[in-house]
Amino acid sequence: MYADDLLIFLKADQRNRDTVIDAIDKYCKWSGQMINVSKSKLFFSKNCSARCREDFLQGLGFDEMSGEEKFLGNLIIFNGRRSSDFDFVIDKICSRNAGFLSTSLPYRASPLARGIWATRDFITDNSVWIGGQNSSIYFWCQQWLCGDGPILQKGIINPLIKNLNLVSDLVDIDSSGWNVRMVEDVFVPDAASMIISSDRNVFPVVDIACWKSSKDGSFSLKASYWDYNKSRFAEKDNLCEKIWLAKIHERFNVFLWKLCQDALPFSSKLQSIFGKPPGSCYLCGCEEKDTAEHFISGCSITRRLWFSSRWGLRPDALSSLNGRDLVAWLLHPPFSIFSIHRSFIFLQKNIETCFSEHEKVRTVENERPDSGLGVVDYRWGLPRPGRVRGFVDFASDREMGAMAVVLFDASGSVMAFGAKKVVVHDVFQGELEALLFGVTLALDMQIERVDFHSDNSMLF
Repeated sequence: MYADDLLIFLKADQRNRDTVIDAIDKYCKWSGQMINVSKSKLFFSKNCSARCREDFLQGLGFDEMSGEEKFLGNLIIFNGRRSSDFDFVIDKICSRNAGFLSTSLPYRASPLARGIWATRDFITDNSVWIGGQNSSIYFWCQQWLCGDGPILQKGIINPLIKNLNLVSDLVDIDSSGWNVRMVEDVFVPDAASMIISSDRNVFPVVDIACWKSSKDGSFSLKASYWDYNKSRFAEKDNLCEKIWLAKIHERFNVFLWKLCQDALPFSSKLQSIFGKPPGSCYLCGCEEKDTAEHFISGCSITRRLWFSSRWGLRPDALSSLNGRDLVAWLLHPPFSIFSIHRSFIFLQKNIETCFSEHEKVRTVENERPDSGLGVVDYRWGLPRPGRVRGFVDFASDREMGAMAVVLFDASGSVMAFGAKKVVVHDVFQGELEALLFGVTLALDMQIERVDFHSDNSMLF
C-alpha cells in the first residue's frame, strides 16, 4: 500500500477472485471511497490459461497490464535486462544537472542527490576519459588521455587560466588541429608538448569513459566495490579476525564487528552520507549526540553502565576512543581483567599450584652443575605500611617457560596476579622477563610503590 494505491497478490482461481471482490465491495461501502477502474489493471503469470485471464478481467472489470506501466516514475514489471529498464533515468539526467563532475550541489538538494554527489570524488579518482575528436571533456575536473600519452589531470594546468574549460576549446576551428598557442598557455611545457604532438585524426569520434582498475576499461559494481574498499582489503584486519575468534555470543560478535567497522546505524553515519546533522541520543536525549563517540563515553546512561560493571570502569578512560579503538581496548585491555574480583580460595589454589611447579623446577636447577644462578629460599612477608609487595618468578621446561607475578597489600590481600608463557634462551632471561611482566602489570593496574622480590640472587 502507498497513499491511495494498492497492490494485491493472489492465486488465480475463482475462490480467491470472489474473496477479493467481496473485500473491495465492503471497503467501498464502509469508507465511501470508489475504485478508479480506468487506472486499475491486472497482471497474470505465464501459468494462467486464457480462460482464467478472461474470467478475472470480466469479473473485476479491469484491463490487462501491458508491462510498460510505471508507479512513481518507475517500472512496475521488470524484464531480464535490468539496466535498460532504467535508461529513462539516464535520459532525464542527461537532458538537465551540465556534467555531473563539473557542477555544484544545489543548496536544497534531496538526501538522495547528496548521496550521489558524495561519490563524485571517488568516481573522478578512479575513472579516466579517452579524448575524442569531438571532445567535451572538462579538463579542470576530469582525468583524460590524449592518444597514447600519460593520464592528464588538473595538476598540470596553469591556475591563472579562467575562460577555457573543455578540451574542445583547445582545437583550432579552421584546421581542426590543436591551437598551439592555447595549449601552451594552459598546460605545463611537458604536457603541452605531448598534447601538440598527438594526432587528433586517430582519436575516437566521441569521448570514451573507462574505469581504471578494469582490464577492459568497462565499469562494473564489482570493480568499484573493490576500489572503494581497497584500503580495508589491502592488508589483513587482525582486529576483526580476533572478534570472530572470541568465545562470545554470535550476536555480540556481530555487534562488535559493526562497531569496529563504523557500520552501526548512528545518525552520524547517515550524516556522512546525506550531510544532515546527527539526531538526539536515543538513551539520554542529548541533541545532536547520536554518534559512536557519545555512545561509548559521553552518554550519561552508558557512563553509569561502565562504572557499575564488574570492573568499575571510569568513563574518562574511554573518552578518546572511537568504535574501532574501543573494540581493540576490549580485546586487549590495559589491565588484567581476570586478576581482580576473584574469590580468595580460587586465588589461593592458583598460587599454591604456581609455587608447587616452581619448587620442582628449582630442584632441577640446583642439581645442574652449570646453573650457577644462585637460587635462594625466600619467605613471603607483608609489605611495609603504605607500600605493595610483588613476587615474581620464572619456571621452565626445555625451551618453553612460564612466568608469574603476585601483588599483595599491607593487609595481606591479593591485589592482582597474572601468569603467561614465554620463550627464552636461559633461566636468567626468564627471571628478567618475569620482573618486566610484574612491573607492567603494576603500571597497568595503576599500583604505585611496589617492592618486587625474586628468589634469584643474581636479580636481587
